[in-house]
Amino acid sequence: MSKIIRHNQTTLSPEIIEPLYKRVSSIIEDARVSAYRLVNESLVRRNLDLGKIIEEEEFLQFSNL
Repeated sequence: MSKIIRHNQTTLSPEIIEPLYKRVSSIIEDARVSAYRLVNESLVRRNLDLGKIIEEEEFLQFSNL
């Protein structure tokens, strides 16, 4: 059975916690927004590439008729 060891159990005041929480939350939110943006850009590029391939194949098929 492991023991829980607690060190320096000081309680931080709301004046310290709130700005820290806001900074950390902002970093997390910025990273989330950035990740969504990058994924969306990647999906748009993928769809454009797929559309070009389909268009080229259709052109080749109909030009050989």
